[in-house]
Amino acid sequence: MTLTSNSIRSLLEIKDPNIKIDDIFDSFIHHTKVRIIKACLIIHQRRCPLCGFEDLVHNGHYTSTITYTSDNASHPIFIRLAKQRLKCKNCGHTIMAKTPLVNKYCNISNRTKAKIIMNLQDDRTQKCVAVDNNVSPSTVGRLIDDYRELYPVFPEQLPKHLAFDEFHVVHHQLHFICIDGGGNTHRIIKILPDRLAEALFSYQYDQLSKPMATVIKHLEIVLNAAENEQSNGPDH
Repeated sequence: MTLTSNSIRSLLEIKDPNIKIDDIFDSFIHHTKVRIIKACLIIHQRRCPLCGFEDLVHNGHYTSTITYTSDNASHPIFIRLAKQRLKCKNCGHTIMAKTPLVNKYCNISNRTKAKIIMNLQDDRTQKCVAVDNNVSPSTVGRLIDDYRELYPVFPEQLPKHLAFDEFHVVHHQLHFICIDGGGNTHRIIKILPDRLAEALFSYQYDQLSKPMATVIKHLEIVLNAAENEQSNGPDH
């Protein structure tokens, strides 16, 4: 049985009808066996969005390699997508085909991003999530920053055991994270804007002095040598 473009799109759950699958083959990238899906994204537009003339002509393709979701992390899937470009003969304006499969100027599919966000709901490290989705840990860090509103900022009821520690985010920057230290939940309570002791003490003064903070029985703060020196300075 020969698979058609529509059947392959259905298997991959690609909803955009403007994407035509041309070929599927295995290859090697950085000594890792991967599956390449060769596809073309066509654009159906007759009128130039700039001048309004119906004088658009084909102007080649822009090809990008997009990371896609895979059930087997050891055998990644990439879509080599050729996006059609059009040029207006009247004003010279160029346009390129767009798709909900991936955002503009991005090589990671929105489906992969959604899977990463779902993985982050579990008690797993950024590196582990990155390996399972064939992306870099810094990509996972950027998604955490982009979708910060999905994570709890400050709950109505504080836990009995509160812990503060530092962790790496994008560009190797360090931030303080406040988590529920009781049991094995490690629920995120708050991510502070940086790793400086000033931010930590400011958060403690503004938030932990509220009446609901009286439920806290155990408070643990991990400070390195530089932070200890700052916290013992004349201003604190």
